Amino acid sequence: MTRKIISIMLVVCMCAGMLAGCGNSSQKETAGTDQAGEESNQAQETGTEEEQADAQTGTDNAAEEAEAVSFEGQEMSFVAFGGGGYSEYWEEIVKKFEEAYKVTVNMEMTPQVNDLLQTKFASGDVPDVAVLTYDGSAIANAVVEDHALMDLTALFEKPGIDNEAPLKDQMLDGLLDSTAYAPYGDGVPYFAPTSAAPNGLFYNKTLFEENQWEVPVTWDDFFALGDKAKEKGIALFTFQGIYPSYMEIMIPAQIVSALGVEGLTDIYSYKEGSFNKPEIVEILTNVQKIATEGYLLEGTLSMNHTQSQSEMMMDRALFIPCGSYIVAEMADAPRTEGFSFGICAPPVLEEGQLPYTSATANSLAIPTNAKNPELAMEFIRFLYSDESVKLLAEKSDDVMALKQGYDLASEYLSEDMKNIYEIYDNANFFSVSWEVMPSGCNIAITNYMYSVIADVLTGKMSVEEWIDGVEGAFTEINSYK
Repeated sequence: MTRKIISIMLVVCMCAGMLAGCGNSSQKETAGTDQAGEESNQAQETGTEEEQADAQTGTDNAAEEAEAVSFEGQEMSFVAFGGGGYSEYWEEIVKKFEEAYKVTVNMEMTPQVNDLLQTKFASGDVPDVAVLTYDGSAIANAVVEDHALMDLTALFEKPGIDNEAPLKDQMLDGLLDSTAYAPYGDGVPYFAPTSAAPNGLFYNKTLFEENQWEVPVTWDDFFALGDKAKEKGIALFTFQGIYPSYMEIMIPAQIVSALGVEGLTDIYSYKEGSFNKPEIVEILTNVQKIATEGYLLEGTLSMNHTQSQSEMMMDRALFIPCGSYIVAEMADAPRTEGFSFGICAPPVLEEGQLPYTSATANSLAIPTNAKNPELAMEFIRFLYSDESVKLLAEKSDDVMALKQGYDLASEYLSEDMKNIYEIYDNANFFSVSWEVMPSGCNIAITNYMYSVIADVLTGKMSVEEWIDGVEGAFTEINSYK
């Protein structure tokens, strides 16, 4: 498949975090020095006087370059996320980095990476580099508010290992400028992107093909398909009921389709009145209608993520909002015969509106008081190498957030993941994150946006009350500015 890369319209701020990096390994530079030396010897033996001088200069330059980036014998500490297929990738890429640079990486790997980082930042024993996503978590918010992370501008000005272009030019368009990576809204990156994996509404592609169902584009299409599914005893929709923040995959994408990037930017900047718009009322009313008119899978609100995802995979519900990590997360889960993952953008309000889909943007960060930030930066740089991109795809079924990422990774990806990346051919891509809270404000905005969804779906809260709650939170947040 030839991947159509759409410019990423990254707005204010959202949930993101896992991988990163690029640079010439000392192994390659040593090889380059050796090759330059051999060519120099030949030129000095057989070339003209001028060629001999140029050859000697080339040898000297190559040696100086290799020496300049030598980290031999140094150590660094690294906190990595272990889970979702990433453990094997981290183990192998760290080993490759150690061998190439003749260094030691003291890695701690855990599925509870945020908990470990909270402990380390509290004690002052910070790692040199860590898997850290600006995702609304307590640790991510704290380090941003405390300006406890290193400015990574210098990293992205460097050339890549296999591509001499500056790393900033190799990243997916708009990624580094978004507040998911440049959280202060000034375009300065403090998080280094790794994967930017697509989110959307997942479904069984085989089921759709067998029934000759078209993927819905508008809400009218969505509910019409739901009526067809009801005839076969299948619910239209389910979600990770006890984790309602998964609906952040669905609702903001529709807001961008209806109001544009600016509309969502205003909301994620807590602009008063930005959430009280007719289009948003219509979107939220449709969300409520999923339950009130019988399109929601029974029992959804008491299900966790794996339970609800299993229901979709067993064809008890057509759609579930999720990220591409569902493939690895549900690798051993039961499914109907012939099941194949499909993905589409959330429905739009009207024909002609552009569909949008978000991404789970993973990243790395370097603390300001890291002991060896130079080696940490080189490690991140190393992660953007062709070898690393291919290894990530092979071990984790994931794609690095580089313009050439899909092309390098495609031969190593599962068929399911290839299907998932096709969404970029049919929808515009964005990634969002909330603006940094003003000093002293401890409001958890997601409580007002998503934690109330169960009450809305059961009729305990009206759409108007939902909107009023969010607007009231915006007013309180702005009082701290």
